[in-house]
Amino acid sequence: MKIEHENRIYDTDTATHLASWDNEYFFNDCRRLESDLYITPEGYFFCTGSTKVGDYEDYLAEDAEDDDSDGIFTLNKKTALWWLEEHDIDVDDIDEFDKYFFYVEHA
Repeated sequence: MKIEHENRIYDTDTATHLASWDNEYFFNDCRRLESDLYITPEGYFFCTGSTKVGDYEDYLAEDAEDDDSDGIFTLNKKTALWWLEEHDIDVDDIDEFDKYFFYVEHA
């Protein structure tokens, strides 16, 4: 899945997959929701799946855009952290979590 938004490419084939979530309904249940969190090689976060931006409206910043018509929407770092917390994702399961969320470059 791939979109271009504000001169940035968001592509699930080239991004790093960080986490997956679903609400545990059966695959054929119309109430089933699922979502995946990614980070691009340039450090931009985005989500794919059936979770809509409206679920995050209290947490979005100006740079977070609703692209769910394409199955992808962009997130800022704060919202990506909230997504992990909201979906009870254990950050110990994410390889290099600190690199993606708390990296500080040394002088």
